Amino acid sequence: MSKQPVARILREFGLGGELKIRIYLTPPEPFFNYTSFFVETPMGLQEYEVEYARHQYGNMAVIKLRGIEDKEVAALLRGRELLVEEDMLPPKEEGEYYVYELEGLEVVYGGEVIGKVRAVIQPGPYPLFRVSTGDDEVYVPFHDEFVEKIDLEEGRIYVKRIPEYDM
Repeated sequence: MSKQPVARILREFGLGGELKIRIYLTPPEPFFNYTSFFVETPMGLQEYEVEYARHQYGNMAVIKLRGIEDKEVAALLRGRELLVEEDMLPPKEEGEYYVYELEGLEVVYGGEVIGKVRAVIQPGPYPLFRVSTGDDEVYVPFHDEFVEKIDLEEGRIYVKRIPEYDM
């Protein structure tokens, strides 16, 4: 069974090893049911038990992992993802997707494949597809105004608008 990301560690928080994180799950509440996470470290995949997690606002939280006891050790985890077994992910509703299902899909615009989704990022209110188009990258908001259809079986995302192309 593969491991899938449910949150990203943004930075250390305080002096005692707490971590500020961005939760990928929407709504974020199922995240707080997990009792442990895997983190890819230079020594390989490590499992950490959750001492506590507290919701701050939106998809932001502070978490304390057993074994991370000071700010310096916590800082080493900055930018890493918290992973769980795929079968531990909450069930999806119709029209919902996990990030790992979207990364790698071909992007079709104007009837032609223009590239592949290299990452799904969430800098603002909507996730963005970072699409590699060969020598360049474009960003497509994951919103009905831009995305026409996602076909997981076909392995494609059909877009109707791309902000960089519409200028």
